[in-house]
Amino acid sequence: MRIWANIVFLSHLFWVGLILGGGSFAATHTWYSPINFAVVATTAVSQVLFLGCPLTALEKALRSHGKDRIEGVKWSFTVHYLERWFGFTPPTIVRVTVGYLIGAFAIALFGMWLNQAL
Repeated sequence: MRIWANIVFLSHLFWVGLILGGGSFAATHTWYSPINFAVVATTAVSQVLFLGCPLTALEKALRSHGKDRIEGVKWSFTVHYLERWFGFTPPTIVRVTVGYLIGAFAIALFGMWLNQAL
């Protein structure tokens, strides 16, 4: 199970990298704009539909046994690893603000993509 959890972790880390770096890449490479929009929109929609990230839930389930066990109902991928690696826990207001910014970013990307499509 630990191997699968690590694979999910690496996939999740890659996905976060796509979200963080994709906007600037899409600004300079217009062919990437629809892909970037799909990544951000998928993330935003999954947050609404599943009330959280499915990859986070999957990793937590895979790590539910043994020494890699992850505790806490409000577990978050980013918060967990910030705490684990740097000993830093962002306040709730920061987490909520970042969530809203991702949503706003998705809407802005959709507007840019729609503008190019028309």
